[in-house]
Amino acid sequence: MNKKVSNYKLILIGLFTLIMLSNYEAEAQSDFVVIANAKVPIETIDKNMLKRVYNGFTTQWKNSTKIKPCYVQIKNEAFWKYIGTSNTNFQKFWTKRVFSGNGVSPVEHKSSADLIKYVNEIPGAIGILNAEDKNLIGANSKILPVQN
Repeated sequence: MNKKVSNYKLILIGLFTLIMLSNYEAEAQSDFVVIANAKVPIETIDKNMLKRVYNGFTTQWKNSTKIKPCYVQIKNEAFWKYIGTSNTNFQKFWTKRVFSGNGVSPVEHKSSADLIKYVNEIPGAIGILNAEDKNLIGANSKILPVQN
């Protein structure tokens, strides 16, 4: 009987953990949006692809257009937590990659307006934007819903 109770407790703990992680990811996603140039050949992006783009491991869209990632500092670090890092670690990662000749870091913009202008004008551009600024995107960009 104790073994059954113990297994039951483990299952409940596992389910609770999964629910909490799902809620955390949904909450983090509500703090940022992913936008892309209107000519980018995808309509959604998954978490793994987002990580690969921002870490420089995926550098071209399926139509061979070069990916041009950019971001504006997310106020509460939600995006960085979502992809499993921090802004500080992201900067360190890219400093090492750039100085070793292994890539070009994503462009950091000072404001949402600058990021939106960049995404609207640059083919292949993708940007991370504070969710509150999503209504400012232009006709030459689109929101890419993030799939888990």
